[in-house]
Amino acid sequence: MKHHNNLTDDQIHLPKGFQPASNRSVLIKNSSGGLVWDKANYTSSIVVSCVADSGGDLHHRYFCLFSSDDANKYAVYFDVTSVASFSTPDGYTGVIQVDCTATGSDSTAIEVAGYLQTAINSHADFSSTDDSAGTITVTGVTTATDAVDSSTGFIINTTQTKINNEVLTTDSSGNITWGKQKSYHHNSFRYSANNLDGTSHTGGSHNAWTLAEPNNNAHNRFFTMIDLDDMDYQKAGKGCVEMAITGVTSKLVGGTIMCSGEPSDAHSVTIWKGDFDAGSGTGMPMTLMGTFSIAGSGNTDPEIVDISLELAANCTLADGDGVVVVMEGIESYNDHDVRGTVTLRFEDTI
Repeated sequence: MKHHNNLTDDQIHLPKGFQPASNRSVLIKNSSGGLVWDKANYTSSIVVSCVADSGGDLHHRYFCLFSSDDANKYAVYFDVTSVASFSTPDGYTGVIQVDCTATGSDSTAIEVAGYLQTAINSHADFSSTDDSAGTITVTGVTTATDAVDSSTGFIINTTQTKINNEVLTTDSSGNITWGKQKSYHHNSFRYSANNLDGTSHTGGSHNAWTLAEPNNNAHNRFFTMIDLDDMDYQKAGKGCVEMAITGVTSKLVGGTIMCSGEPSDAHSVTIWKGDFDAGSGTGMPMTLMGTFSIAGSGNTDPEIVDISLELAANCTLADGDGVVVVMEGIESYNDHDVRGTVTLRFEDTI
């Protein structure tokens, strides 16, 4: 006797239901204990090519249209000679009426398509467009069984477009199902500066203040002078946050800048990223992620600016990348000139 585990691949049959299962499906055991093929999500574009009525022969004929996730199965039927009662066919959950009585018997295919498009657009589950040549395209449908004709004679073609970046997860009922790839927002450390040490800003270069280390007073965080063109790893590393992690895509998506200082001072905050895993020493290349302006408005009335970087370029962090925040201003900084806090928000995707 040859045991099953010794069979070659070509001697083992495919699981039941494999052939008719949709592409990108997985075999799961559902909450009822049955084995089912769970298909990944897709959107559908349904092209319906209508035919003309001939002597009222289209009256009460219908085709089958499913809503998203097969929540409903509709019989889309046509009233041509009169608006008469139509019974929902067995196995259907509802009907969609298409009123063609304005032109009635012998309505052209273009007229029928126009009535169909009006009826579809009036329904909450669907939307559609009319090419004014007898064909409509139904959209707004996700992961639904393809539409099929029942008795109209219409030609119906469905194109499925797979939805990417999905993962298997459990829904609120505990069932295993496909869902969107999860993203998590979290707040990083705050960059804070209080009572700057008075070192002058070097105008015209990339020398600027950046958070480096606590000063001797436990409640203060000082900025120190660095040169972004010749970055010192040790100094910059003390002021960086959000070292990217392998297997997680991390992206800077926003945050808040708060600044107080002399009303006449105009300050800017730039946000940079650099590869802190590249080594040690100087000359680390930095990439600018965003620049933001904020005006000093006095110590008792701080300015607050909300920053958004979600759609900006260069905001995705690679493995080993750290983020450095720099505050720049006029050359004549004096002691106690400016105080500021920058809070950044990151999105991690797994």
